[in-house]
Amino acid sequence: MENVNLTPEQFDVLTQFKDGVEWDFFENEDLDEIVRFLLDKNFLTPRSDIAEKLIVPTQSGRLALYLAEKEAEESTKHKKQQKFDNRISIIGLVFSGLGLVAGIVLEYWAGIVEIILKLFGR
Repeated sequence: MENVNLTPEQFDVLTQFKDGVEWDFFENEDLDEIVRFLLDKNFLTPRSDIAEKLIVPTQSGRLALYLAEKEAEESTKHKKQQKFDNRISIIGLVFSGLGLVAGIVLEYWAGIVEIILKLFGR
């Protein structure tokens, strides 16, 4: 599938054509170049039988859009999961640190209590 080779700009233009667009060439050279590329690669096709100058995505174009949307969803899910995992790791580290501090305090606390008890003769 050639969608791997499409740039973000090309995907943006393909997305704009998702429901079909009446396109006038020679109004924007940069966009015209992208539209021509998408037409040449069979991601878009003219549909003059429906309306003059109408350009719509082909099955390949729709598939490319679908795959790009799925990839974006998966990327978002992965980032959210990674963020959650990082928070859990930080919480684990905090509790480990608190446990260490509590252990040290308790160890010294027992020694301090013992010294106090010896001072009062108990």
